[in-house]
Amino acid sequence: MKSRSLFVKLIATCLVLVAIPVFVAAQSMEDGTFFRLSSLVGLSRGESASLNVTNSSLEVKEIHFYFIDADGRLLKSSSARVLPGQSLSFMLSHSELRDPAGRIQLRGAVRFTDPLEPDTDPPNPDLVMSSLEIYDEATGKTSFGLLLPAVRGARVYFPFADAGVVKP
Repeated sequence: MKSRSLFVKLIATCLVLVAIPVFVAAQSMEDGTFFRLSSLVGLSRGESASLNVTNSSLEVKEIHFYFIDADGRLLKSSSARVLPGQSLSFMLSHSELRDPAGRIQLRGAVRFTDPLEPDTDPPNPDLVMSSLEIYDEATGKTSFGLLLPAVRGARVYFPFADAGVVKP
């Protein structure tokens, strides 16, 4: 009887010692989200901005597009699923803006979310390319293009953590 009680205590202690690292690891896991972020760019009358994404991975990606002004206010957003090999664009015309200023500073952001499943790796940002392009609406000529670097981690400041479309 005493040996059985000792055996039960030993098993319980082992389970507790195994459970502690599992709980710590679960709390420090990434949430499956990564970003592609631009710095500020100028958008003038007669121009449009385009956020572009190409999914080179073999998995479907859930993406969220954002155009944000210099003060961090949301100008326009959208969500979509990007199939393997598919490219998508999300555009913002200067004429859509409520501010009548001739030039506005804005930045583009693309947020990728993959639902986490047990024993899966976090998404690989190297397999999804993103860019920000400013172009002339009258001619369609690109003023400039900018590749967006990937940023991972839960410590990124990003005020829009919605799972769907954010409407201004």
